[in-house]
This record gives sequence, C-alpha cells and structure tokens, in this order.
Amino acid sequence: MIETVRSVVLYTFCMCVYILAACGSDSPTEPAVQVPARIDVTPRSITFESVGQTLTLVAKVIDTNQNEITGAALEWTTSDPMVVTVTQGLLVATGYGTAQITARYRTVSRTVNVTVKL
Repeated sequence: MIETVRSVVLYTFCMCVYILAACGSDSPTEPAVQVPARIDVTPRSITFESVGQTLTLVAKVIDTNQNEITGAALEWTTSDPMVVTVTQGLLVATGYGTAQITARYRTVSRTVNVTVKL
C-alpha cells in the first residue's frame, strides 16, 4: 500500500515537472529593450536667408539593431537662441550668425549647424 502511494506521488511529481517544462516554451517573452544607438536628423545643416524664416527638422532615433525607436521623446536645445530657437524640432531664425541645434534622446545626440545670413 505504501509503495503504491509512493508510486502515485512520484508519478504525479514527474508529470507536473513535464507539464511545466512543456509550457515554458509557450510562455510570453519579455519585449526586447531598444537601446538607442544614434539619431538621424534631416536636414543635416541649414542656412536661413533672413530672420523670421522657419524650418522643421525631422529626427529618427535608431537602436542598436538598426530599427527606429518610435515615439522617442527628443529633447531639443539651441546653442544660441539669439540666432535660432527650437521647439520640438521647429526652428525659427531670430538673428544673424551661427548656432548649433542638438537633438538628444537618453545617451545619444545629434547636432545640426544653422547659419542665418545677413
């Protein structure tokens, strides 16, 4: 009688292990973490002919697998707001001279040179 109980318990244990092992391959996997590798900005340099002109930059964040990270919230900055301002990629020429616009996402950034002519 005790041998039968042991056999049933052992059999039940082995079946549970087998079922759990078989189910492991069907379990959902964690989504891949996209690690940013670079930012592509278009155009790569800008020359405004006069104060007041505007242009919107287009930026894509690319991960280490060469895929675009959609929905990446970029931080935009200007080196000289007296020459050009930037708001979410929209540039406005505010004065004459040169400045750099930087798009940043986490650890990567891209700089674009801007010239506003006299």
